[in-house]
Amino acid sequence: MARGVPRHVLDLAIHLDRERFEVEVLAGIGLESEGSLWEEASANQVVTHRLDYLQRTVNPPKDMAALAGISHRIQCGRYDLIHTHISKAGILGRLAAKWARVPCVHTYHGNVGELETRTPMSRAYLACERWAARSSTALLAVSNDVRDHLLELGIGHREQYRIVPNGIDMSRFSAGHRGIPRSQVAYPTIGCVCSLTPEKGVDVLLRAVPRIAERFPDLKVCIVGDGPLRAELEDQARDLGVSERVRFTGVTSDVQSWLTTFDVFVLCSRREGQGKALMEAMAMGIVAVATRVGGVPELIRDGVHGVLVDSEDSAGLADALNSLLGDADRRRVLGDEGRCIVEKGYSMERMVDEVAGVYEAVAPTLS
Repeated sequence: MARGVPRHVLDLAIHLDRERFEVEVLAGIGLESEGSLWEEASANQVVTHRLDYLQRTVNPPKDMAALAGISHRIQCGRYDLIHTHISKAGILGRLAAKWARVPCVHTYHGNVGELETRTPMSRAYLACERWAARSSTALLAVSNDVRDHLLELGIGHREQYRIVPNGIDMSRFSAGHRGIPRSQVAYPTIGCVCSLTPEKGVDVLLRAVPRIAERFPDLKVCIVGDGPLRAELEDQARDLGVSERVRFTGVTSDVQSWLTTFDVFVLCSRREGQGKALMEAMAMGIVAVATRVGGVPELIRDGVHGVLVDSEDSAGLADALNSLLGDADRRRVLGDEGRCIVEKGYSMERMVDEVAGVYEAVAPTLS
């Protein structure tokens, strides 16, 4: 299972019209808990370049080596356009593109966590992001909330931004794409799909479980994904006395089959650009309970396409889940409405077409 930005980048590389665009992907070393997409890229004949010096953590010697490697790749590739993602990689990539005088587009997938604290490091990141934004030919944001937050931080100018919401492959995630029939699962199940990191708020979900279990003694909770907080979250489940009903699946390549076992999908993020896993669950007709953060309210209208709760409110989350688990008809109605909104506005084809339009607008040689 590889989530978030790597999935987004590979989806673009696979689905862009190859008669119009020749696409190559340069990527660094991700976390083992995030899974890998290298084999899928190869299977789909996506040209890839692996740069081992390009890593998440700040390491000046390796970062300088990564910048040299990116610059060398741009010189060799003679590209018409560079599209960067993620904060540090995006800054290095845009610097290399500026040196090479190649137009550059950058996508902001969410509010940048490194900018949220008032530390010398965050101030340095903010200065770098402001410079990199000024050096970008165009900036993409996955939601209005992401754009507005960045503008408040002085990152870029409004006229630079285009809003391009995420898109998902409807052929993989649809109401008819069922693995295990829901009728064969004898117990109520709530689940989430996410990286086990602080911003995803899985600890809030675990705090809600005892209250839900009081009403639904057979409750099962499925947490699909992995990350640096896994051991801590497993300890929390034991401390709360709910470890026997909570399953941590770890990394998986078959998210769809897990989704089919959920009665309700939960996204309890503290910070979220938009939530691709949320869209995937909704596309399968699974009712969602999500927090009012980032671009989520732009996707879900509370009580129409799903249910929204406040971030950090474990009691409110428990109440919302108890209400839905006890009302199959409401789950079905909200699930159907959620599926319709994703099918209408968040398809892979729509996202790819909009990104392609930006490419051709900022790099005339591509037209």
